[in-house]
Amino acid sequence: SPVIDYRVNIAQVSDGIYSVYADGVTENPLTITGLTPGVRYEFKVESRNIVNYSALSTSVSILAAQIPDAPTGLSDVPVVTLAT
Repeated sequence: SPVIDYRVNIAQVSDGIYSVYADGVTENPLTITGLTPGVRYEFKVESRNIVNYSALSTSVSILAAQIPDAPTGLSDVPVVTLAT
């Protein structure tokens, strides 16, 4: 049977407890929002056809992006100006 849609499951790696992030997903790619910067997450996906959902996929792990620390040790860097 053809795939109708997908269900995306998410867990923080630190606790490993999965919950449904999105159900009835048909868009590809899917943008995941609301993640905590600097936290590692795992995702598993299920596809659905007219019979039911598939088994969970293998997990994919990501580290949510965060704003980097300010650079240090720049006191010896010359000032760059725009020449006109």
